[in-house]
Amino acid sequence: VDAVSWRAIGADHPALEVIGETEPTPGLPYITRKGGDAAGLAAAAEAAIAALAPEDRAATGLIGLARIPRSAYLALPLPPGPPPAVPN
Repeated sequence: VDAVSWRAIGADHPALEVIGETEPTPGLPYITRKGGDAAGLAAAAEAAIAALAPEDRAATGLIGLARIPRSAYLALPLPPGPPPAVPN
């Protein structure tokens, strides 16, 4: 379960407990078409996050965007995938 989902369900289900964690990684990148206005897209997302009411920010966990170079994002290690499915 990702951190956002855990935050959403954890408060309502106090009997649930964390049994393991992966290292934190950035979320999926926002993308635009080739030649698109990436800076404008980022600015619009930042403005939308800034306009959230405090209770909506708390519920979503959104605090802002982290702008990192594409090369830095692509250099991050991927978390391990799920184990292979067991045939029925």
